[in-house]
Amino acid sequence: MTEIPVLATLDETTDLPEEERLRLFVQQQQAIIGLLAQQNQALEKQLKELTERISQLEEELRQKKKLSKKPQLKASKLNQGIESQQQSSKRPGSAHSSKKQGFVVNEERKIDLEELPEGARFNGYREYDVL
Repeated sequence: MTEIPVLATLDETTDLPEEERLRLFVQQQQAIIGLLAQQNQALEKQLKELTERISQLEEELRQKKKLSKKPQLKASKLNQGIESQQQSSKRPGSAHSSKKQGFVVNEERKIDLEELPEGARFNGYREYDVL
């Protein structure tokens, strides 16, 4: 790291007028800000390089251990899901064709009940197919 230069302390400038002391102080602060900005840029560059190096080393370690690669996660589609559901009016799974479409009845049977349970009532006949 570079040293921050001190142009003059306030004790040394006591014989100068106040305006001149403030001017020197502002110049000193500007110099400090410039140096800090340069240090900041250098540290950002170093951070970027080290982050890339860490990624390379992690990938190399995964290969040596024969592990799978880092998964590439996709963005959430929660907000897009609402729009896509509004576009399609059918529910999921409704696109399947009916199993009865090509069904041919081979025989018809009527099943008579031998004993009617006590309290039972007749609700009518229901037709259904047995595949």
